Amino acid sequence: MSYVLPRHDEPHQQTGLADRTATLGALLTPRTDGTRPWDTTLLRTQGDNRLTPEEVKRCPALWNPQGAEVPGT
Repeated sequence: MSYVLPRHDEPHQQTGLADRTATLGALLTPRTDGTRPWDTTLLRTQGDNRLTPEEVKRCPALWNPQGAEVPGT
């Protein structure tokens, strides 16, 4: 969720199209129990998620813990 939501909100807020757009994210996680090779988690978001500017800025930091500049932020 912390990866998909800000990537949906930022460009769509800038274009004014947030209410008419949707974003789909898929997370594949390898399994080691032999049941099947992968677990799949899907997240779909549509419209305005009402993220605060702080949330939009903070979420990419979760995916870039070294603190390096994130392109587009």
